[in-house]
Amino acid sequence: MFEVGTSRQGLPQSDVDPLLNDEHVNYVASLGDDHSTADADNANLYNDSDPPYTSLAFEWLEMTMSAAEEPEEETDYHQEVMERLSAGLPLYERVEWVTEEEAMIEQSEDEDETITQAYSELDNGYSMSGAQSSRTNSHPSTDCPTYPWPSKSMFLTDLLFSSPRLRFSRAQKYAILNWAKELGAKDVPDLRQLERCHERIKKSVGDPTTKYNSTTGDVFYLNDIGKAIAKDFANPLLRPDMQFFPEDAGDGMSQAWHGDKWLFDAPGEALTPMVEVKEKHFYIDELVRCSDNQYFIPQRFIICSDDQQSEKTLNAIGRNVTKTPNGFVVDSKESLIAVSSFEIPFIELSKRSSYPGFAEESRSFAEKMPNPVRQVAKGRVVYSVPLIIFMDDVSGNVSKQWNKHYNIYMSNGSLPREALDKEFCTRFVTTSPHVPPMELMRGVKSSIEKAFKEGIVSYDYQTRKEVLLRPFALFFPGDNPMQAELCSHSGLQSNYFCRACKVGGTKEHKASNTGFMELFNAGAPRQAAETAKEVHQQVLLSTKSGGTEKVEEHMRNTGVKDAITSPIINSVLRKGIELRKKDPGRSSAKLAAHEKALLEEVNKKRGFETMNPLFDLLSVDVHRDTPTEILHTVLLGVVKYFWGQTVVLLDKAKCFETTFRARLSSFDSEGLNIPKVPADYICRHHGSLIGKHFKSLAQLMSFLIYDLVPKNVVDAWNLIGRLVVLLWHTEIESVEAYITTLQTTIQDFLNITAQCAPSILLTKPKFHFLVHLPEYIQRFGPALLFSTERYESFNAVFRLSCILSNRHSPSRDSSITFAYQDIIKHIATGGWWYSESDQRWIHAGHRVTDHIIHHAEYAKLLGLNVMSKGFTGKVMLQRSESSSTSKQKKPSPKRWDTTLTFIASGNLCQNPEELFYTAKCLMAENGDNVKVGSYAIFQNPQKQSSEIGGSLLLGRVIEILAAVNTANKASFIAIKLLKFKDTRHSILNVPTLLLTDTTLVTTSEDVLCAVNVQHDCSLGKCHISRYVPIRHEGEETANTQPLVLHSDDEHFTLNIHSLHNYRLIRDVTPAQLRNFESHSLNVEELRNSAAAQVRSRRKKQQEERRIKDAAKKGELRALKDLDVKYHRNQNDCDKVHPDPDNASEEPQIQRQESRSHMLLGQASNQEDAIIAKQGIMPVNAQTQDQPPGNSAAQSIGASSNNLPMTQSGHTTATTSFWNPYLPPLALPSQAPPLVGNVYPYGSIGYYAPIPVSSLPQQYSAPGNPYASFHAQANPGRGAMPQPPNAGAKRPFNSTEDSQPSPQAQGQPNPSKRRPG
Repeated sequence: MFEVGTSRQGLPQSDVDPLLNDEHVNYVASLGDDHSTADADNANLYNDSDPPYTSLAFEWLEMTMSAAEEPEEETDYHQEVMERLSAGLPLYERVEWVTEEEAMIEQSEDEDETITQAYSELDNGYSMSGAQSSRTNSHPSTDCPTYPWPSKSMFLTDLLFSSPRLRFSRAQKYAILNWAKELGAKDVPDLRQLERCHERIKKSVGDPTTKYNSTTGDVFYLNDIGKAIAKDFANPLLRPDMQFFPEDAGDGMSQAWHGDKWLFDAPGEALTPMVEVKEKHFYIDELVRCSDNQYFIPQRFIICSDDQQSEKTLNAIGRNVTKTPNGFVVDSKESLIAVSSFEIPFIELSKRSSYPGFAEESRSFAEKMPNPVRQVAKGRVVYSVPLIIFMDDVSGNVSKQWNKHYNIYMSNGSLPREALDKEFCTRFVTTSPHVPPMELMRGVKSSIEKAFKEGIVSYDYQTRKEVLLRPFALFFPGDNPMQAELCSHSGLQSNYFCRACKVGGTKEHKASNTGFMELFNAGAPRQAAETAKEVHQQVLLSTKSGGTEKVEEHMRNTGVKDAITSPIINSVLRKGIELRKKDPGRSSAKLAAHEKALLEEVNKKRGFETMNPLFDLLSVDVHRDTPTEILHTVLLGVVKYFWGQTVVLLDKAKCFETTFRARLSSFDSEGLNIPKVPADYICRHHGSLIGKHFKSLAQLMSFLIYDLVPKNVVDAWNLIGRLVVLLWHTEIESVEAYITTLQTTIQDFLNITAQCAPSILLTKPKFHFLVHLPEYIQRFGPALLFSTERYESFNAVFRLSCILSNRHSPSRDSSITFAYQDIIKHIATGGWWYSESDQRWIHAGHRVTDHIIHHAEYAKLLGLNVMSKGFTGKVMLQRSESSSTSKQKKPSPKRWDTTLTFIASGNLCQNPEELFYTAKCLMAENGDNVKVGSYAIFQNPQKQSSEIGGSLLLGRVIEILAAVNTANKASFIAIKLLKFKDTRHSILNVPTLLLTDTTLVTTSEDVLCAVNVQHDCSLGKCHISRYVPIRHEGEETANTQPLVLHSDDEHFTLNIHSLHNYRLIRDVTPAQLRNFESHSLNVEELRNSAAAQVRSRRKKQQEERRIKDAAKKGELRALKDLDVKYHRNQNDCDKVHPDPDNASEEPQIQRQESRSHMLLGQASNQEDAIIAKQGIMPVNAQTQDQPPGNSAAQSIGASSNNLPMTQSGHTTATTSFWNPYLPPLALPSQAPPLVGNVYPYGSIGYYAPIPVSSLPQQYSAPGNPYASFHAQANPGRGAMPQPPNAGAKRPFNSTEDSQPSPQAQGQPNPSKRRPG
């Protein structure tokens, strides 16, 4: 409808812009353009929920999309607008957003609350009969197959427009609906009808968005946590995988319910409080009679499983109870019994006349009966649901402009890790660009506590009954700065940098042998109660005299800083300063009065109660429940640091862009399950890599640099590869053995780091954080469970919810958007919800759920992972060589006796003339695509034979055959066997392989997975001698890239750093090659030596700094003496050499010419910075009189923002960088003196403010300040040269020079020290 050159309101831009006065702009209704940033011109002033005004163009657009008939005559809208303006009518009018169809519906609603329409079932669902197909029933019955949508078209449109990763602006929605109507689509809904359907569905399911007011007075919105987990319970996709009891899996561990916190550390009142046995409810802390007439009090429930058996039993941990004449006596020891033996609950026992009560010594147990949760449950089964809560700061813009928002997401901890990694299971909780993060966490805490106390009624999809849910916090993943704030810790740059322990101290202590050794182990653990006391102490210190210094010192000595209390402390400190200014004095009475007033201020602000909300949250210990996160600590931490150091070494060796780049381009990534390694990108942007790049580099780096860097750096990369594999374990078979191996690997890595770069252990706390990883894995399960990659990925969904907002209420808009997206996901996947109108639990119609099942593209829109269709042995045939098209055609079949498989096996096929197709890849048992020429792990086809190896073998696939009658499945696979050598590689410390002549033939069911095998280039001395054309835009170019040419095809190495299939790689490796030896024989000597290196380097740096500071002070004194003496004789200079252009100016202004700001120059060696006066300007261009060899001055002024220099009243090509704040630094004096109109100073020349010949005689004598200053800076260089243009005078270099200084006006200098 709109043509090029029109405005957003559909009018010609030239006609609209002059008419938009302030009054008109206030009525502009934006169409909801996709803004990455909001500015004055493109601000979305339109509120979608209640548009009070609209433009004519918007009204015309609404008319074209309504069901009204097209006008018979074409209307000239531009002429109509001009007529309105000439008549004095406003350009924008108030309109009623009700179409004729909607008016009819509203009228019928007024007459009768229920709309009765005749539905005719069509292929695309229910649609209304009649001429206009868009007239849909706004209140369909629950029997409608597309319920809660009145038609399939309404359902599909709503599903499309509510997709998390496919967002549409309002204008785009209009365009899509109009496009569908123009093409003659049936039953296309109007946008207003769709919005009304939104509101009706949201009202039916329940709106979770709630408004919160923070203690700082800010407002934000939060989606209720209880309603979110209630949807999980009522969803058929999620409920079957949930587990609500901790599990003791023996030696193994794979899920959160296997961790020690859920098993042992979480308080019993936070866990699931009851079990149901034979439709009877048994609660913790209540007396139970068992089937053997024994009595028992359960205190927590636990699932026990045996590694040898798949059957799991639910047991209770508690205390046996003995019935005595004095009543029940409770045993002091804990016992374990099966809950299946429970027979009579306490609620029945207490009603019996034979119930004796409890003895006096066991009275404390009786006081807990009955469990108070029983009354809240009202006969429902009760479950406790653990929550994983993530908080981070993220930009709300798609563009590079930073628009900081604090976001909180949540996951249901009762789901397995495989489900948690799905985007579908990540729940948005809240966001705000202006509310502090801990205030948001206070709102989350309030939502959790309310849901835990009152309970959440939900529908159990499995039992088809109502249940009561109680959420509790399990742990808080996040990056290190955010976790430090959650722990009320002062951050990574503090002396005590660890949020989990008290390791650290001053720089001197950490550089000592004792302090350096402490960094390799966990220190004394921090406790939440102790941290709360430290925060309380800081509040008290803020009321004391000198409170600022005392609070800062306390923070330095403890590493404690609470984000909630800090504003209160700062306010009290400011109040104290004001009080002491008004009533100065140091008497004890005044100090006591001030302290009393400040204590009143603290109590007024509730400073002692207002602190970290997580300190008293049930089941939370912030220092133990903020686990070290592997994305930011490992990949974006230690791996990134070593990558940067390695690049420096490769650059110095001049092999980064040559040998390393060629090896990286030649690397074979088959079997790693990663995309093709982007060698060009990694080398070109080596300083801007992200997590996925570092994950790839950790798996391949040691194979590329084995002879390019020192041996200890190669060893470090080998340990990084081992460490990453251990931390990315999805399942741990033996926790004890795994923890031991992980601790050893971490210690070896820290030791090798101490050899490579010992100082980095002091400056980068992430190395120490590795020490805590084994503890967190034991507490919560494998490290992938508390990884933040799933939440970092969800940030992209959040940004899409921001850019289509008017930015007036970002927290509210995002919360409403995510709330409705969750509702759509819940309904479309078959979830149940309670209908207030029907007073029962209902679900969507069958056509809604069936559509998601049979249409993978819609499932992807909802964030569900869609598995590709395939089966073990599925093949992809070789493309026919005769085919010139891109469409695949089957190749010509081969006779059995002409294949490589026949040569290896012979009689596997009875008919030698049987035909087979050759395939290029097949699908292994685990879903990997195994190509011909790649390597695979397969089961030994000779099951009982040990001549060729064990049950698992490793080999290269040389041929894949598929029978003609079953062309889509592999029939035979020929594999050339790889044999393990007896020892590990001497440099890479990985198993070595030898390609044998033995060829085995197996079936597709025996191929287990693909594996990454690398050629042993260090043994073969492979070099770069192969060049291939570079492809751009899908075409080969004339440019080539070098690749490595392998010297043989026999010697290989097994990449044990592969994250993919790590278990099968370990199993196929012989036992004697699996164990690793520690790299450090004498650990204490190594660490002490590293600490000595740190101290030596720090001492050297301090000495260099001391020399520079001393030289700086000497320079300042010399410049000050020079400037003072110059001012004393400035009048004589003006009389000797008057300036004809400035004859009318006052001498005071002329004297200001020498008063100047500082200019920064850069020496030729890029190390020494200098400070000069503007009147003594650095030279960066060699003049004809300047002696050769002094290149130091030529490098000055390289910046594009440099100011032009002046010489003899003319602007020269020489420039100098303007920096009025940098203090002066000393430079070495090695360059020969400069001549011409410059004076020597160190290795840099300066323009003189007044030529020497212009000064009185006493200033050209040997005792003049210029000569003495030259002699001090350049001893032994002789007398100062005279400039040839002695009569010239430098004009003003800037307008700022024309302002007289305070000294020139006779005023004292306000500060002897320059700012900065």
